[in-house]
Amino acid sequence: MPFNKIDEELLEDYIAIDTNNNTYQELMSLYKLSINNNQEVLKECTSTINKLSSSIENYSTASSAVMMAIASAISSAAKTTA
Repeated sequence: MPFNKIDEELLEDYIAIDTNNNTYQELMSLYKLSINNNQEVLKECTSTINKLSSSIENYSTASSAVMMAIASAISSAAKTTA
């Protein structure tokens, strides 16, 4: 009888270890999927930041051109009235 009891305990231990291993494998798969998703989100964020940076540079260039045109127009108007 004790031998059967030991076999039952070993079987229970094996089942517990197998269950824990399967749980670990599932968690690792989810972790890897999460890392891949985070990398995709990071790529999208980086792309958006680059687009915004480019837009800011374009706006800055356009603003400078407009201010120069206004200054030129004011200068011309001042010369004309003087």
